Amino acid sequence: MTEILDLQSFELVEGPTGFFVRYVATIADIIQTSPATRYDPPEFGSSVCRGSISIGDDDPLPKTEQQFVDLARDVYDWQPIEDTY
Repeated sequence: MTEILDLQSFELVEGPTGFFVRYVATIADIIQTSPATRYDPPEFGSSVCRGSISIGDDDPLPKTEQQFVDLARDVYDWQPIEDTY
């Protein structure tokens, strides 16, 4: 499970195949900040990322901020949008 440090924005969007939610959030341990060496493993840091999740036809649309936050925990593919280290 991805650790969300800060949920900066979310937006409910109706696309051609249904609804989805777009997020911008700071995600922990998402980008490599230091390569592995012979003696140490690689190190990772947080970064501002973009992510989205589709909402099924039978699923209720989120209405409260807490529902959006809960749904953000299910985002699988977060993509960094800027270097923050």
